[in-house]
Amino acid sequence: MNMNIKNLSTARTISCQQRGVTLIELLVALAFGLVLILATMSVYMANNETFRQVENLSRLNENARIAFELLGREFREAGSTPCGNNQMSNILNNPSIVNWGVGQRVITPYGRTQAMPTRTFGTGAAQRVTGTDAIIISSGIQDSDLTVAIHNPVTASIELNKIGPGFLPNEIVLACDFRFATIFQITNDPTNSKILEHKQTTSTTSGNCTSVLFKAGQQVSCASTNGESIVGASIIKISTVSWFIANNGRGGRSLYRIVGDNTPEEIVENVSNMQIEYLVAEAVDLEPFDYVISTNYDTTVPRPLGVTSGAYDWWPTRFNIIAARVTLTLQTPGQTGTNGQVISRNVTTVFSLRNHKY
Repeated sequence: MNMNIKNLSTARTISCQQRGVTLIELLVALAFGLVLILATMSVYMANNETFRQVENLSRLNENARIAFELLGREFREAGSTPCGNNQMSNILNNPSIVNWGVGQRVITPYGRTQAMPTRTFGTGAAQRVTGTDAIIISSGIQDSDLTVAIHNPVTASIELNKIGPGFLPNEIVLACDFRFATIFQITNDPTNSKILEHKQTTSTTSGNCTSVLFKAGQQVSCASTNGESIVGASIIKISTVSWFIANNGRGGRSLYRIVGDNTPEEIVENVSNMQIEYLVAEAVDLEPFDYVISTNYDTTVPRPLGVTSGAYDWWPTRFNIIAARVTLTLQTPGQTGTNGQVISRNVTTVFSLRNHKY
C-alpha cells in the first residue's frame, strides 16, 4: 500500500514537469519573433535603399566624368594643327561648311533656340532638344605622315609622298607648314591615288574660290592669284564634331556627338541639359563682365549675361574665345529621391582653349 502511494506521487511530479506552454506564452513568443523579423526587414530595406541611392549617384558622377573628359578633349584640341600655325585661310566657296578660317574661330556656339546645321530640333530619337545649348568644334588631325612631294601651283595639282588614308572625292582637307595653313576641297577622285587637285570652281556651294594655297607674305583669300609651291607641307584631315543634347528614344535624354555629317552617337545617357558660357577677350576688355552667355538671344544675336538690348557685332564673326564654362544637368537612372523622383544635379567645369592665343 505504501509502495503504491509512493509511485503515485512520483508520477504526479513527472506529469507536472512535462506540462506544455500555454496559449499566452505562445502568443508572446510569436510577437517577439514577429518584432525581430520586422526589425530585420526594416534594416534590410533601409540598407537596400541606401545602396540604390549610392549606386545611382555613383552612376551620375561617372557619367559626369565621362562627359567632361570627352568634351574637354574636344575643347582643348579645338583649332589644333600639327604645323603650329594659328593663321588659318579658308578658300572654300562655302566656308561655313567648316567653322574655321575667314574670321571663324573653330568653335561655333548654338543657343537654346538657335538651329544647328548638323541636327534639327525634334522629339524623335537622336533629335536635338529645344532649350539646350550646342556647339560645333573643328581641329586638324594627322593620323598618317602625309607630305607634299610635288606641287604644280599652275595646274593646282599635288602629288603626295604616298597614297592617302582613304581620301574621298570632294573631301575637305588642310594643307599647312610653319608658314601657312589653308583649308581646301579636293576636286578630283583621289581614291587609291597620290594625286590631289585643288582647282578653282564656279559653284557657290562647293569647291574652291581660288586655286592658291600659299602666297608668301599674305593670308590667302578668294582674291589671291599666282600661288606658290607648298612642297614639304603636310596634308591633314579635318575633324568637325557637333555636341548637343537629344532624345535617346527610351523616354530620356542623352549627350550626343556627330563627327562630320555621320550618324549621331549617343555618348552619355541621362544628361537632360547643357548650357555653355564663353569667356571672350573682347568682353573682358570692353565690358564689365567676363562670360558671355550663348543662350540669352534676341532673335539670333547672342548677348552678354543679363543684357537684353544693344548691338554686339563682334559675335560671332570677330569673337576671341579664351575659355568655355560648361554646365551639364545629369540625372540618376532610377527614382531614388526622397520624393520618389530621380535625383538631378548641375555639374560645372571650365575648359581653356589652349590653341587660341591672342
